[in-house]
Amino acid sequence: MRFSVSTQSFYDDNYEKNAVVNDLPSDVQAIDDGQYASFLNAINSSRVVYLVADEFKISQPRPDKYYSWDITSKAWAMTDAAAVQKSIDLIADAELRRTTLLSAAGNAISPLQDVVDLGIATDVEITLLTEWKKYRVLLMRIDTSKAPDIKWPTPSVEQAS
Repeated sequence: MRFSVSTQSFYDDNYEKNAVVNDLPSDVQAIDDGQYASFLNAINSSRVVYLVADEFKISQPRPDKYYSWDITSKAWAMTDAAAVQKSIDLIADAELRRTTLLSAAGNAISPLQDVVDLGIATDVEITLLTEWKKYRVLLMRIDTSKAPDIKWPTPSVEQAS
């Protein structure tokens, strides 16, 4: 078996018989069965196989999808564009989370508001309504642009029931 660091791919020893020799990357090197198993496991677990002084090394796992392998520094790196995209994605995730939590709060508030409006609410229902409304206000005040550094409120309705 052979391996190419530049393509992070394996090449069968019989590859040359079935393809144009010029199709092989210039850095293809023969590897043994142990290296094959190790490299395959590494590649399948978001790691990169690279060379240092003609010795194969295996990177740490990719920190997250925003990192790419920098062949010069032989390390995971995040480009400025990737950092911007990560920030955009984290804000979008925070906005979705807030919307979902606001919807759940609204679903809890609606029937409680009905019993209060009808004048048939128990003391527990009045307390629950107040707590859910406080929670909803705290959610609305969240600045999603600070994601992922957001302290999410939790409803204190368990204490009231």
